[in-house]
Amino acid sequence: MPGPGEPVLSHQDRASAHPGGSLSHQDRASATKTGGSLSPTQEEASATKTGPQPPKTEPQPTQEEASATYTDTAATFDSMRFARLLATPGVEERVVLRSSFGFMAFHGGNLERGTDDIATEAARRAGASLYAVVQSAPLREHLPSTAVRAAESATLREFFDHVDVVFAVHGYGREGLWTSTLLGGSNRHLASSLASRLREHLPNFHAIDDTEAIPAELRGMHGDNPVNQPPYGGVQIELPPRIRGLTPHAAQFERIDGRIPWTESLICALSETAAAWTRPAEPILHPRRSA
Repeated sequence: MPGPGEPVLSHQDRASAHPGGSLSHQDRASATKTGGSLSPTQEEASATKTGPQPPKTEPQPTQEEASATYTDTAATFDSMRFARLLATPGVEERVVLRSSFGFMAFHGGNLERGTDDIATEAARRAGASLYAVVQSAPLREHLPSTAVRAAESATLREFFDHVDVVFAVHGYGREGLWTSTLLGGSNRHLASSLASRLREHLPNFHAIDDTEAIPAELRGMHGDNPVNQPPYGGVQIELPPRIRGLTPHAAQFERIDGRIPWTESLICALSETAAAWTRPAEPILHPRRSA
């Protein structure tokens, strides 16, 4: 039963939440629990990042969402690109060391808006560690995830030396996936655990943990991706703008501490999953770590 002011997915939204228009059985079941219409807004429709460039009569990708495109293929970059970004005025590198579970938001601030706030608050509630890179406006420099290298940051090396597993929080926007949270990364067991909690807390959104249903460039499987650096790897969490409170849908809600209820429910799911994680007896993943 939906809570006050919680809209449900329309048939069109449910059909478009997966590539090819098909939903898993779990997603289809969770999508029927809410009420109202969540059809794409004009802002969201302009965030499409796939296919050829649309005609001039159609909306182009927004700057925010176009900047959120990154791939799992090896990046072509000079060795100090990340170091130069960290040295740029207006860029802040943050680290808080708590438990061996870590949260990351290295595309935070004015780049993938809301991601550093979500990661910071979820880490605080879970007693987890945090690493974030926050760009203040008007900066919007997007480095591929594989360019975020511990070899260029003593702070990031310290974080990786401390944690065993991570959630890496990102933002994205793509036609047909406005209500889909994509769970990539090498730790598939943890991704499945998080998906279950997301479906419980956010039944009007789709948690996609089947990597075959996630666009290849958003799966976070490359060995040099920071999400795969710790001994037990991690989960790359791709959040659409709607769940981050960046679309006109947010106007129907009263914000508490700057967050809409959907974002609050997301943080609850993240923090609960992190707090419940226990270290296996032996590392189950052996990703290639950057030098």
